[in-house]
Amino acid sequence: MYKINDTYPALPPFLFLFRLSATCLSRTARAILLVLISLCSLTIPAQAEVSMTVGEFTFRYSSGTFKMSETYGPQLIDVEDVVVTSNQEEQFTADYLVLKATGTMQSLDWIEKIEVVNAQLISPASAGYEFELETAFLAAENIHLAQPETLGKLAERLDDDRNRPTYLKLTGFGLVIPNEGLIFEIDNFVADGNPDLINSQLPTGQHVTEARLENARLLPSGSGETSMMFRFMLSGLGLDALRLDGQASSLSRFRSGQFDSELRLDLDADALLGVNVVLGSSADEKLYQILHQAENGETPDMPDEQQAALLASLFPKLSMSVKDGGALRIYDSLSSSFGLPDRRELALLTEYQLKDRLKGSASFLVFPIVDFIRAGGSLTLSARPSALTADDFSEDEDRFIQTMIDKAELNMEHTP
Repeated sequence: MYKINDTYPALPPFLFLFRLSATCLSRTARAILLVLISLCSLTIPAQAEVSMTVGEFTFRYSSGTFKMSETYGPQLIDVEDVVVTSNQEEQFTADYLVLKATGTMQSLDWIEKIEVVNAQLISPASAGYEFELETAFLAAENIHLAQPETLGKLAERLDDDRNRPTYLKLTGFGLVIPNEGLIFEIDNFVADGNPDLINSQLPTGQHVTEARLENARLLPSGSGETSMMFRFMLSGLGLDALRLDGQASSLSRFRSGQFDSELRLDLDADALLGVNVVLGSSADEKLYQILHQAENGETPDMPDEQQAALLASLFPKLSMSVKDGGALRIYDSLSSSFGLPDRRELALLTEYQLKDRLKGSASFLVFPIVDFIRAGGSLTLSARPSALTADDFSEDEDRFIQTMIDKAELNMEHTP
């Protein structure tokens, strides 16, 4: 069987815009908010330092206010000089933390506003995974955590929000992973669900979303094997870090129980390699219901083939282009140092391997790839994933590729 994902597909980004999730952090990061809102029915205005222990965490702040309750309604945290430590020596600190939300202590439905200034999260090796994360500023506004039960209610919510900002901003982000010898930094990241309140000027049912990534960097650190190899590669490129900038925009339309959207994404890796993605999305009320139930764990386990087909059904259009801006030329200069085949040899080797795998009418996919390696330029892939069914995903890999060509109109082109 040909698998795309071993887990049930989560609701797509266009349905859960700006959904806050800390699953990429340690259990300390995931627990921070829980610690803050599990201080049973507290209303604490404080001018002197407050310190308390909740389970395995100790929470301390110099001044501020907690107004948290088990009763559904407004919830508030507004504190300074926050320190949260665990019994495994994990530590979260922040100069300033504000959370205005609606819901209960155990379950927030809506975040009106969140601001965190000069935050740092440290996880030592004793906690299971060693890293250090910091950000100068994090802010978000109008973040809905409870998803509407129907597509119509989602459209109503977005229309209600047409005159208010909806965003997530991150400034001065840094992540140090000593075991890997890597540092990841971001100068600025913004995801804006209503840029300049433009949605208030669009026809009812239409919504624009934009995102921007500025000067993301991956740097070597320390003297470990991964770090040394990465540093050697960067030196051959004449770089001190691998940089990435990006921007994305989408236009969504709701009409008569139908949702349609087109996402455009552009990424630039140090002007050496560019990636452009155009992804069309579509969902009707029935599909939305299936996805909503799956997100809330209300559906029985689905076979992998049905999961893959359900995910594919969301995307009637996919186009992805890779443009060489000098990466292949630099590969030429580095190949001998790394003991790799030069570009001409790489093209021949790739052609031989692909011809062995792609038989019959699928063989036309070989030549654009080989031409791109030889001459650079642009390589573009296009397809219609929504045409695929669960039976298609049950096929072996060779047959699946042929089905992609026949049914999903898989195509590949090279432009010098």
